[in-house]
Amino acid sequence: MKEKKRIFSIGSFFKRYYKYIFLLIGIAGIVALIIANDPANIEWELFTEGKFFAVLGACFGIWIVIYILHTLTYVIILRKDSKKIDPWHMFKITFTGFALNNVTPAGLVGGEPYRIMELKKYVSTEKAASATFSFTIMYAVGHLLLWDAGVITYICYGMPGDTFIDILLLVTGVFNFAATFCLIFLRVNMVYPVMRFLTKLPLIGKKLVPMVEAKKEKYIEIDRLINVFRKDWFRFLMVLLIQFTSRLLEALEYFVIISFFLNGRTPIDGAPFNYFQGLMVMSTCSLIGNLVFIIPMQAGTREGGMQLVLKFLFDEDTKALVASPTFLVYRFREFICTLIGIIMVAGTRRNKRAIAEAEKRDHELIEQYEKEHAQDGQNEENNIVEHDVEVSISDENSVKKDNVEDSTNKNEDIDINQ
Repeated sequence: MKEKKRIFSIGSFFKRYYKYIFLLIGIAGIVALIIANDPANIEWELFTEGKFFAVLGACFGIWIVIYILHTLTYVIILRKDSKKIDPWHMFKITFTGFALNNVTPAGLVGGEPYRIMELKKYVSTEKAASATFSFTIMYAVGHLLLWDAGVITYICYGMPGDTFIDILLLVTGVFNFAATFCLIFLRVNMVYPVMRFLTKLPLIGKKLVPMVEAKKEKYIEIDRLINVFRKDWFRFLMVLLIQFTSRLLEALEYFVIISFFLNGRTPIDGAPFNYFQGLMVMSTCSLIGNLVFIIPMQAGTREGGMQLVLKFLFDEDTKALVASPTFLVYRFREFICTLIGIIMVAGTRRNKRAIAEAEKRDHELIEQYEKEHAQDGQNEENNIVEHDVEVSISDENSVKKDNVEDSTNKNEDIDINQ
């Protein structure tokens, strides 16, 4: 009994504080990366210059604009329902969702459920879920377009990397273009088919059946609302343009940071470092980071991508001076944004109540489904019994009728003989 209590308390602790646990994992990863990249090679005096704080402020300014664009995406998807939500709270939901995604493995594990729970306070569950899934789809399309742009830019620069980079980017480019086409033009139901698939998995499938069947109409409605948005080409293209613009702004951040730490140095070709080279750096970092998506904050993976792309842009000395300070500034900005988002989540007490109410409603739906399922089974058994009784009575009546007919026929035969 004591052992069960101990396990339960550990599980409850992790469930309650998993955001902070993953945040600490991300911080530890950053510290390890700083040590691994030899801090002695960093020109630390650059961090004390006034220009450095101007660069850092520019990075925060860029990301404020990016978060506003993401919030605008939600507003366009929700249409009239967005008027029910205060603009600041809509921004907060978007901002904190990204913070949770940063500190959880596989990215979307934390932020999307949180956004749905927050939106449910203002709109129906179906609309909250469909808006969040639509946002996630468009966010993914934005990433694909960024990688497509990076591949095209790389080819336009004459494919200056080694064979490994050439193969990686070209193969990725082919898959990216195919995936971009599918996500933009193919419209298929996703939510209910995925939930149905989960019910067929071993171990957990049977346990999920009552919940999936009880919420079947909800899942179908979510799919319908997603398709309604995707068929509205004006809204769809507006969101697509906004998401792609936000990725181009992320590339601008890399350009600003690297330009500062170059401190007058130039790439191998001798020309000044430009935005399109920053786009190549950002798209490669993003690509490598998403290929190894289980690591919180993509700690180490983005830096690995930067090392790959910088080695064909700069000589070894310049690359050593630029790489570590660039990711240090990038991670510092990301860390501050994530920390602010986590603090916002921690300060949202009403969210716990909303989660409890949602769990209660889900439990009631499942109980209702099980009762109806049991009642249907009982009714079916009763119908079978009634049918058997009717058949039995019918058979008895048929036998009696046959006996009476046989008796009548015998009497007629006796009368004829007489």
